[in-house]
This record gives sequence, C-alpha cells and structure tokens, in this order.
Amino acid sequence: MKRVQVKGRKTEFMIYELLALRASDDPELSVRDWDERLCAMTWQASQQFEAGDFAAAERAYRAILEEFSDDPVARFMLKECEERRTGDPLASAVA
Repeated sequence: MKRVQVKGRKTEFMIYELLALRASDDPELSVRDWDERLCAMTWQASQQFEAGDFAAAERAYRAILEEFSDDPVARFMLKECEERRTGDPLASAVA
C-alpha cells in the first residue's frame, strides 16, 4: 500500500491491506470475486507510485475508485499522488 519509516528504524518498508485469506474456509475471510480485481489494480497503481510516476499512479487510483468507489486505500493514495505530483500538501484538499 505505502512505504513507511518507523521511528527507530533506518529503512522504509511496505505496508499492505489484508483483503482475504486464500486458504480460508471461512466465508468472511475467503477470497471474493472482486478481491482479485482490486488487488491487481492496486498492485499496478502501487508500482507506478513506487516508481515515482505520480501522474500514472493518480490515473490508476482514479480507475480503482470508478469500480470500487468506497475503497479507502485508493482514496488515500490518490491524495498522496496529487501531493507528490504538485509538491503542494494542500493540493488534494481542494479536489
């Protein structure tokens, strides 16, 4: 989802959102049809963000929100892209 650096650590590491468990028999934890699509789209957007292509990542997160309008990760990362692309931490506040 995003690279973070924790106090006391010298390197950043990636954090992810858990959507489902492949090996679970529990219906609430098992993979749903849309989980695979959301995961693939988020992975692509994340790769663009990590590569520093914030305009492409922004488009990818917007595409996620077209299909998954309630996705909080895409909404958050879209703001991050806008801020990185413009260099203005208030740029996304207007959007």
